[in-house]
Amino acid sequence: MRVHLGPVWYLERQEFDLEPGQEVQVKGVCLEEKGETRLIAAQVTVGDSILLLRDAEGRPMWEAWQKR
Repeated sequence: MRVHLGPVWYLERQEFDLEPGQEVQVKGVCLEEKGETRLIAAQVTVGDSILLLRDAEGRPMWEAWQKR
């Protein structure tokens, strides 16, 4: 399944490395778009590491970075 995490510039600034084929746990919302199911991720967990992508209200974490 294709998973949308967020903008590349935001992901590159996080201390969170993902590798191809790595097993991850994703929490988020599934959407249908152009006949394809996509998962908009709110949180990604790998082992003990958690990458937060959206707050409790669904707002992207990178919005706060853009306001700096």
